[in-house]
Amino acid sequence: MKTIKFKAISAPLAIISLLFIPGKEVYLGGENIGFGLKPDGVIVSDTYDLKTDSGIYNPAKNSDIKKGDIIKKIDDKTIESVYDLNDCISKLNSGSIKLELSRNDQTIERYLDVFEINGCFKTGLYVKERVLGIGTLTYYDPDTKTYGALGHEVKETYGTSPLKIESGNIYESEVIGIKKSKDGKVGEKVATLNEKNVLGDVIKNTEYGIYGHLDKPFNSKTYKLAKASDVKKGKATIYTVLDGNKKESYTIEITGLKDPSYISTKGISFKIVDKELLKKTNGIVSGMSGSPIVQGDYLIGAVTHIIIDDCDRGYGVYIEHMFKMLEE
Repeated sequence: MKTIKFKAISAPLAIISLLFIPGKEVYLGGENIGFGLKPDGVIVSDTYDLKTDSGIYNPAKNSDIKKGDIIKKIDDKTIESVYDLNDCISKLNSGSIKLELSRNDQTIERYLDVFEINGCFKTGLYVKERVLGIGTLTYYDPDTKTYGALGHEVKETYGTSPLKIESGNIYESEVIGIKKSKDGKVGEKVATLNEKNVLGDVIKNTEYGIYGHLDKPFNSKTYKLAKASDVKKGKATIYTVLDGNKKESYTIEITGLKDPSYISTKGISFKIVDKELLKKTNGIVSGMSGSPIVQGDYLIGAVTHIIIDDCDRGYGVYIEHMFKMLEE
């Protein structure tokens, strides 16, 4: 039996409340965007070894602290930034600190040994405040001034659950190159992320995409929202950016459809048949997640995953399911 692998191809929060209305008109996405998501705490991005008097030692591994963990408290003090973490460490009175961590939606406690080396305290942890990435805008609703993008969740690399966010933004992004896919290896859009040009915020990070308010909407054509049950096998069109900011359309063949009553990010199976797209990318590439899928005058879904061992094939989420996620 052949194993099929796939990959997801990036103040108090306001609440987005949207209802899926079949036939409602929204502006089509397809634009490349960058995003930056900040969790409630700081992220452990990696660990490193220390040279101590007793030899090489990795405090994080010894304490079961893993990449992707979110540090929420140190010795019961809330940590919201790298500055907060450094401030706590600099005031250390003992060689061990108590950490409150979030891991896959669970709160856990760990004790971490800290070493003073050459006058500096060392933890063995690399940390960061945000997750950065790129993806594709799916739609913009002018009535609510809200958008949906990506079609799947943003996770810290080693996490299994969507990253719970405190705040976030989406940014202007420009594609400057393409690394082609090949069977067994996913390619990618090589793109810039311009943090000086904020396009909007990110309010929710869910299994079915990121959502927020768009301050600077793009000029685009409107399409009607399709019910999942109205999606058909056969030809369809995806919209995405592969060069600069130029949004272009490409033909795909929808080969399979899951029962719409089963909500999934892989409800639509498709194959790329557009020769120009295959020439440019050799299949689906990372950064295409969220690329809208259109049939006729209807927005039916968004690209979400690539089948790694068959890179011209992938999956999409029904647009109805992207909206239904916001109703939960």
